[in-house]
Amino acid sequence: IQMSSSRTEMASGKKSPRFTDFGKMSPGCNQRGKCGERRTALKPDFPVPCFSETPAFLVEDETYAKIEEACGDVLDEFIVGEREFCCDKAKADLLVDQLTAASLLFGRCKACYRNFRIMACHQVCSSRQIHFIKITNTTLSETPDPEFGDQMVVNAHVFLTEDMAVGVVESCLNVPFFNTDAISNLCSGNGAETCDYLCYFWNFGDIDAGNVPFNFDYKVGLLW
Repeated sequence: IQMSSSRTEMASGKKSPRFTDFGKMSPGCNQRGKCGERRTALKPDFPVPCFSETPAFLVEDETYAKIEEACGDVLDEFIVGEREFCCDKAKADLLVDQLTAASLLFGRCKACYRNFRIMACHQVCSSRQIHFIKITNTTLSETPDPEFGDQMVVNAHVFLTEDMAVGVVESCLNVPFFNTDAISNLCSGNGAETCDYLCYFWNFGDIDAGNVPFNFDYKVGLLW
């Protein structure tokens, strides 16, 4: 499968940090509020955040309960001794819905589903968001957020280590789903024999696949 390097890239040699290496890095967010909605195949009113660089923030009890519901035993992978996050209640609610759907695909394999949740919880809620997600394109919102401005996110780069990318995909390769492999639903129909992380993350971050409110380009093993 050949794909443009603008959507999924990898590099050999020096690697970017794993998600779990952010303990000594300062908290910070770059996606806040709501600057619009996007209709996707899976959700007719997918909220699109504003590009706004702010400190991570202390969440209320109700939001924290939602984050616990979604991330549960993987919280220790990205929370570092505090209750500061980069997701508000609306994002936490959406994360719960997305992981509930993912559990139907991958729930038969604990390792697969746990790895999927680590990635999803980091991407949506991690208080170190600014260290592995880089907003690369925005557009002027027709419905600005009164607190977070009018720059609606269009595209972002997400930096993953190669071992993280490989681990997420390989742990899910042979999870059954009806008469096929579950992973084929996120890999352009490619099953365990042909799906690799380039294909997987290409499709996972593609807005046309309906899983995300804007395009995520995954940079595997590349430095910021």
